Amino acid sequence: MNSHLRSFTFIYGLFWFVPVAVGAPLVGDEAIRLQALRAIFPKMSISRMSGKRFDGSWKLTVKGVVLDFPDALKNENTYHVVGEAITDTEHCASEDISAGTFSKTREVRFQLFRLSQSEYVAVTQYGFSKASPAMSCLSIGAVSLLRSKGTSWHEHGYFEFDTTHHNRIERIHFVASQTSEAEQLLVETNSGGGGTVDSMLFIFEPSRGNLRPVVRIPVRLYSNLEEEEMFVQVFEVPQSVREDTEHFCFTRTEYAEHDEWFKPPHVTEACFGRGTGVEPR
Repeated sequence: MNSHLRSFTFIYGLFWFVPVAVGAPLVGDEAIRLQALRAIFPKMSISRMSGKRFDGSWKLTVKGVVLDFPDALKNENTYHVVGEAITDTEHCASEDISAGTFSKTREVRFQLFRLSQSEYVAVTQYGFSKASPAMSCLSIGAVSLLRSKGTSWHEHGYFEFDTTHHNRIERIHFVASQTSEAEQLLVETNSGGGGTVDSMLFIFEPSRGNLRPVVRIPVRLYSNLEEEEMFVQVFEVPQSVREDTEHFCFTRTEYAEHDEWFKPPHVTEACFGRGTGVEPR
């Protein structure tokens, strides 16, 4: 591995491990976690699968360059959630297209964060047991806003990631801005198709009471659909939270473009404003 790649690997680690102001705490209390699942999947049977965990992480190596596609939920418990499909996406993801049958059993992994005494946000990832769906709906990743009042919980916000060739949530992280009261939730999720594998970063501000993404930026990509292209974009969290909440700054390392491989790779910096990559209302 050359020195440029070693340098990149170090910078990539900084994205998630540089000390910055941390945001909403992760909830580990099993009773609270089950209440959250019941709010997300109302009137369904929910049980924890003892000892079952899944690691969907993998690495892609092309011409000596390694792209890391992690699994943020590899250490989380898996839950069986049984009930009829409740959305068109679930109907698609629950099908065995060769047999024409549908599964009712979801295998759910998730992380739950506490925003306040009564507000929570959950990041979920699940597929259906014994299903073999179309590539357009391999599995479902989503973010939910939840509110509790005593033992009563309900979901009052929902955002679903693109399901095309999707099978994992890759990173989940909260940061607290030093210039705004709005905490930012950072979620990386995978997608792809047609000779392309990629990861997208979504930034949310759930403490503002909605789950409309602030930005949607590609952070890893390799494509050989027509011409080879490979790049990584690293979100500079410390710089972004110090400066303002209107711009989000990245270091871009470009390894290949239009079939041309760069040695050393091209390294540039770019800042994106709010709304980048997000569909208009």
